[in-house]
Amino acid sequence: MNTEFNIQDFNPELIPSLQHKPDNKGNPVGSLGQLESLALQVGLIRTEKVN
Repeated sequence: MNTEFNIQDFNPELIPSLQHKPDNKGNPVGSLGQLESLALQVGLIRTEKVN
């Protein structure tokens, strides 16, 4: 079985809007630890603009 993946580079312009979401919740910035980093990675993989 030959499987090919078309993996695109992430758009660095999305980083500020993706970080804005968890940073403006009711918890202190950074208090969610690795979950915040994981959320950013997933958001960049999705490649969709966040409102």
